[in-house]
Amino acid sequence: MRNNNIPALSLYNACNAYNVTQAGIEKALQKLSTDLQISYAAYDALTEIHSMLQRMHRLAVQAAANDALTSQDRECIQLEIDKLKEGIDLVARARLDKRPC
Repeated sequence: MRNNNIPALSLYNACNAYNVTQAGIEKALQKLSTDLQISYAAYDALTEIHSMLQRMHRLAVQAAANDALTSQDRECIQLEIDKLKEGIDLVARARLDKRPC
């Protein structure tokens, strides 16, 4: 006795395998999209932090190399450096700590 359902069963198994593969691909694409968003956010945050660090460096060089600065000038420079450090902390907390688990 011959089973005529074998081609139908093979087709069913092939479709099922295709659906499982398609679901896996869709899940991988969703994860990739999330990972790209995290990468872009990190890149933007690091670019912003880099700019702040460059400004801090310029201020430190200015303070160290200029004997004509008054104590008030140096206090202003230090105040700006302190604000930049706060800005770095803020960017790090706001952008880099919002990554999904």
